[in-house]
Amino acid sequence: EGVVESAQPSVANIRITSINGEPSNANFTAMLMVRQDMHQRRQRRSIIAKPGDLIRATVISTKNAIIQLSLENEKDGVLTSVCSICGGAVVKINDRVKCKECGYVEERALSPDFITV
Repeated sequence: EGVVESAQPSVANIRITSINGEPSNANFTAMLMVRQDMHQRRQRRSIIAKPGDLIRATVISTKNAIIQLSLENEKDGVLTSVCSICGGAVVKINDRVKCKECGYVEERALSPDFITV
């Protein structure tokens, strides 16, 4: 699990906070790679996570000392999030999140374990 530090349509930088459920203070960073088949699975998503989102991902490579992640497992995805516009709490509505404060609706690659905070 980790926190999204920056995100673009094809890659996101993740600060790893726990490994296999155990907290990690190692200060690892990783790259979440969004493959073409992920776009097809998640359909029309352009950005699957936003900065500040807590996500669960699977390590697919550590080649060249770069940790690469993927959302290939069914339980992977965004675990918690806040509104990109006002920072308010969001609720899950199907495959989207809606802000309780301003009503803004955004798409995310949500985990089945998504938690409203």
